[in-house]
Amino acid sequence: MRCILALVCLASVCNAGFGQETRSGIPEPGLELLYLPDLVISNARIIDGTGRVFEQGSIVVRGGTIASVSANPVGAEAPVYIDAAGMTVLPGFIDTHRHLLPSQFINSDAALGRWLEDRLPAELQNYLAAGITTIMSTGDYFPAILEVRRRIEAGELQGPRLLSVGSNFSAPSGHPSVSVFANNPWGRMLHTNALADPEAARAKVRELVDAGVDAIKVIYDGGQNDVWPRLDDAVLAAIADEARAHDLPTMVHVHGVAELLTAVELGARRFVHTPYRGSITDTQAGRLLRDESIPIATTAGIRAPIIDAAGIIGNTAGAGRVSFDPIRQAYLAQTLANVRQLWDAGVIVAFGTDTASLRPAAAIAHEIRTLSEVLSEEEIITALTRNAAQFLGLGDDIGTLEPDKFADIVIVDGDPLTDISVLANVAVVIQRGKVVVDNR
Repeated sequence: MRCILALVCLASVCNAGFGQETRSGIPEPGLELLYLPDLVISNARIIDGTGRVFEQGSIVVRGGTIASVSANPVGAEAPVYIDAAGMTVLPGFIDTHRHLLPSQFINSDAALGRWLEDRLPAELQNYLAAGITTIMSTGDYFPAILEVRRRIEAGELQGPRLLSVGSNFSAPSGHPSVSVFANNPWGRMLHTNALADPEAARAKVRELVDAGVDAIKVIYDGGQNDVWPRLDDAVLAAIADEARAHDLPTMVHVHGVAELLTAVELGARRFVHTPYRGSITDTQAGRLLRDESIPIATTAGIRAPIIDAAGIIGNTAGAGRVSFDPIRQAYLAQTLANVRQLWDAGVIVAFGTDTASLRPAAAIAHEIRTLSEVLSEEEIITALTRNAAQFLGLGDDIGTLEPDKFADIVIVDGDPLTDISVLANVAVVIQRGKVVVDNR
């Protein structure tokens, strides 16, 4: 009888432990020894995102978080055991600039409903299949994008962790109203807040905060040669101030270094593009972003052509056939030069694709190919993982393979430190300790 009671008490303690997990999913102190690992990866080359590489290491996962990372292989004492010999284990990939709901296909309530019902589940699975475990929606139909986020968080849909800015702010008749949504007024209403009054902008920020957005995004750019109106400085300052009052960062779209510097003065705390107009080294931009810990996304691929057997077919925005003329070549060259200069200045350079029409795997591969002109394999991996997590304010939770962090893990065939293209060879994807893709 005493033995039976002891077993019952032990089971009760174990169950109590599961009910007393911390926010990160790690049991309360004193209960760790009662938990067996849920998942073990062994015999793996591990790139942990902090600069360490283990050639035959192991990772133990418990309760959806990483319990340990070791330089040595371990045994198979877990419900899920993955022998990753010949493979590389990395943190889950993060895209800091993605448009999930393609505006060119959606121009009515009915079209949006059909896309969410018929296309969204497969699209979300495509992200996971590419190794992407977290994305930031930097402009999608609001509030539909927040409903997508809710469904993912509730487990009704399987997909990457989703963060969203809700709807963007821009000048009246500015980008993207006159570029992307010129022939789609329905989409413009759900995507963009075209405002000229600071108080109206503050009110809209509060509305987005109440809805639960993760950041505020502002378009502060007039395009090449300022062909579009640029948001008034007073409006940007009001938006940034209101967002800061609610502990949200203001993410800003600019393409010029001069505009970037002004936006920082007005309150910008993230940048969603690397500029192609102006040189970082010709200004104090690099030092300013470093000293203020302001991250910037790459999005270099939007300047690079996508080429297939038929020649240049377009760009990441799905603009159709384009010519890669000397002007476009100069824009790409300056973007890449600025990526390198920002990195060398110590700025947090984060991976972002700014794509809507490209499938996730193609978008990731295209951005990686473009960045490989100026960044090393290790730097690209850092941008795709640790730096991207820091960009999103999630550096304490994801982006590196360390104890107590969420077990978002990608396993690829080959060694990306010698051939960065093998990041496309996704074998296994683990999200919060659960295997969600297995191509072995």
